Amino acid sequence: MKKLLVCICVVLGIVPASAYDPAKGALRSLDRLVSGNPSQRVVRVLGWNGQDQPEKWNILVRDPRAPGTFHEFTIENRRMLARRIYQNDQAGTLPTVTIGMGGIVLDSSDAFVVADREGKRAKVGFDTIHYELRAKVGGGEPVWYLELRDQDYRVVGRLEVRATDGKVLRKQWYRPPR
Repeated sequence: MKKLLVCICVVLGIVPASAYDPAKGALRSLDRLVSGNPSQRVVRVLGWNGQDQPEKWNILVRDPRAPGTFHEFTIENRRMLARRIYQNDQAGTLPTVTIGMGGIVLDSSDAFVVADREGKRAKVGFDTIHYELRAKVGGGEPVWYLELRDQDYRVVGRLEVRATDGKVLRKQWYRPPR
């Protein structure tokens, strides 16, 4: 029966949805798993090797009780796999501006569609995407920073897509040597 269903899907051109949750699904899971609505204090959401969605999301959250302290949660399939604490980021490598989650219209699955469309326009194929959602430096608006990689794991493009309306803010394409 399963083989018949797969054959029908292939013949009709039906593509199954990703087996992994998009970023908003991981954020909903985080709120369900951790008290205090941590999704309201998110400063960064990361996902690697998405085809179209990554297996895991790393979500960085500010601690409201301890300035300079961040909690990172790794979420996979509605479960928390890990929780880490970062204190006093003296190197200044962590983002500090909270993402306004309420205004986000574009989820990671939508960001994938934008990346796919832009890649086709530029005639650049890719195999995986690294996703990063954070507030734009200087503006505070939420932006998807997408790094597109080919099957050899080489960077073939980078996109910045505004998460509030899907506008492509920046794009760079790289053509790896053949």
